[in-house]
Amino acid sequence: MTTPAHQFTDRALLDVLTLSDDPTTIFTSEELHIGFVNNAMLRFFGKDRSIVGKRLIEGVPELAGQPFIDILKEVWRSGQTYRAKDTPAQLETNGVLTTSYFDFEYRALTDETGKTYCILHRATDVTARIEARLQLLHKEKEEKTLIEKLAVSNEGLSIANEALQKSIAELASRNDQLLMIEEELIGLNQQLHEREETLRLTIEAARLGVYSLDIDSGVVTVNEYCREIFGFPPDVVITAADGFNMMEEDAPRVERAMRDSIEQEMLFDQEYRIIRRTDGKVHWVRSVGRALKRDDGQKTTFYGTIADITQRKEEEQRRNDFIGIVSHELRTPLTSLSGYIQVLELNECVTADAAAVNIMIRAKRQVDRMTALISDFLDVARAGEGKIELDKTQFDIRQVIDAVRHENEVTSTSHEFEYAPLMPAIVEADAAKIEQVLANLVGNAVKYSPNGSKIVISSVVENGQVKISVHDEGIGLTPEDMPLVFDRFFRANNAKTRFVKGFGIGLYISREIVERHGGKIGVQSEADQGSIFWFSLPLTGLV
Repeated sequence: MTTPAHQFTDRALLDVLTLSDDPTTIFTSEELHIGFVNNAMLRFFGKDRSIVGKRLIEGVPELAGQPFIDILKEVWRSGQTYRAKDTPAQLETNGVLTTSYFDFEYRALTDETGKTYCILHRATDVTARIEARLQLLHKEKEEKTLIEKLAVSNEGLSIANEALQKSIAELASRNDQLLMIEEELIGLNQQLHEREETLRLTIEAARLGVYSLDIDSGVVTVNEYCREIFGFPPDVVITAADGFNMMEEDAPRVERAMRDSIEQEMLFDQEYRIIRRTDGKVHWVRSVGRALKRDDGQKTTFYGTIADITQRKEEEQRRNDFIGIVSHELRTPLTSLSGYIQVLELNECVTADAAAVNIMIRAKRQVDRMTALISDFLDVARAGEGKIELDKTQFDIRQVIDAVRHENEVTSTSHEFEYAPLMPAIVEADAAKIEQVLANLVGNAVKYSPNGSKIVISSVVENGQVKISVHDEGIGLTPEDMPLVFDRFFRANNAKTRFVKGFGIGLYISREIVERHGGKIGVQSEADQGSIFWFSLPLTGLV
């Protein structure tokens, strides 16, 4: 007796498809609603059964921008089956978007009228096959490259062998040369040793301390005389902090100058006071040095020399004391003389005489000139003692520039002045002293530039500082004069400056005033190309 064939219901057929290992999806509308998806396809999609009933773009949103949705819609409209192999698709797996490869088929199922009522989607993951193929291609490419390299290497080895034979012959001929060079090196080494000994004796004779500072660790290596200057005991490790602690009030200035020297790759040259450890006495020293770089450009060591200049400073102090005494003594009769001239100016008998009035004007001009000169010498004496007194207030730097502008309009009509840019900036400083600095820079620009030329005065704010500059079109400075221009009593000695009056103290006083404010002063110049003298002050605020 034959057993009748079992009749599957639709539900039973779907259950069978659900358990099938062949990934399968059924789309039931032109909008690609997911009517059915089996477990295998869910694993492909990296989803769960919550996508059933949703449109494909909603259930698997990462397919946006990929060609599959457009292909499916075309299959629905045309009723034509679409097949493809080795096709890449980006799908989300465990929250990560990855690329896999598939063979797939989109089969349209149509009714008796030819109208599509669903699409059967079946797919096979062929990623392993594609990766194996790619690996094979990569391996074949590597083998081809290796064969080519071996061919080149063989040719190179042949050439190298020929070169080696030549090199052996050359080495044989150069061996004698190396023996000669070795003899020369021995002689040079002896000369170097002699010169080192000469340098050591010279340093000892000149009474110079020599030091090297390891910038990273702060450890300082010194010679015996350097230890003697500072009073450091023998065999004690010295650090930069030890040296700065002995400078007391000069320490911030010297530390700032050394930092600038290292960062800006410029020469360090400072005079400062130390309190020697052995006797507690104040000594003046001068230190000159520079940081050197390694091959990789990093600055690691600062080398320098130190000389005890206490005797010179004491002589300068005596000279400054003399200047101060003489200046005070001269100021007293000048004050009286100025008073007499003012009395004569009020006398009607004298003022009625034009010749007498002219004489009084000239006399007053000479008295004022002598008074200003005496004031400058007193400032030199105070600067040498570090006793320039400051009466600091907060003000806009443009007020000082305006004061100098009004003075220029009266006294300097021979030049064209331009004031731009003038940026607002609040500083805490002695306004009279800063005006003195700016007036001195402008006065020098007038003296050392031709009549009718332009002088530009500006103020700009940069890096927490306000920078005031005076730019002229004058005779400029030579490279030899530039490092000395702010030294006391320095005057450039050439044919163009021979007939310009002055004692060479204005820029020295200006430098002392600016540095007392914690600022900087400098110059940019070329001979016959004009100069830019500038100074900067710490910024307190903006207007």
